[in-house]
Amino acid sequence: MAKDPMILPNEINTNALPDFQFRRVLLKGRFLDPPILLGPRVYEGTPGANLIQPFQRTSDDPTSHPTTVLVNRGFITSTRATAIRQGRETPKPPLGHREGEEVVIEGMLKIPEGKGSFTPDNKAESNEWYWSDLEAMAQQAGGENKHVQAVIVDEIFDGKHIPGMLMAQGIPVGRPPVVELRNMHATYAATWLSLSAFTSFMLARLIMKGRPSQAKNPRLRGL
Repeated sequence: MAKDPMILPNEINTNALPDFQFRRVLLKGRFLDPPILLGPRVYEGTPGANLIQPFQRTSDDPTSHPTTVLVNRGFITSTRATAIRQGRETPKPPLGHREGEEVVIEGMLKIPEGKGSFTPDNKAESNEWYWSDLEAMAQQAGGENKHVQAVIVDEIFDGKHIPGMLMAQGIPVGRPPVVELRNMHATYAATWLSLSAFTSFMLARLIMKGRPSQAKNPRLRGL
């Protein structure tokens, strides 16, 4: 993260991506359809989802034809996500830009974790994505026919605007420019183990409470 942002090559070698995990990059191009909604997500207590869109990269070199990648633009509220999912609303362009306009964004290369044990299956037909299946998302965005690569970049939130103001306008709030190393599988497992332990404790209390006391029932003292 301390290094200057890099420009991605026209054709990205996906086998080399692990060596560039969390590397800052600059992208120039346009956001396309279809929007992909990844959730549920929570931002400072507000429920919602992450908005992912194909990003058609452009170059100043007319002979250059960069591939399209996926950009996780960040958090939007449940109300906005539902409206997009139902076709009542289209994703808002970045602040200060018009829809379809060329933009330059800074992001972070990311290799998402795989499907967890407690994660539901994705439902691409209804735009309900619970985990980042990049291959399936790239296919949803057009696949090889539209030169879409299974590469995702998390857009970085520069902090220049109030998140609540952006959310009210339907503009996604990107990720912070810091790396949070978390094992989400371990988090899910710990959550379910805690729930299981609590349920077992309450069940034991219920069984003990339902047992008759020998001290209060003389006929049971000799047993």
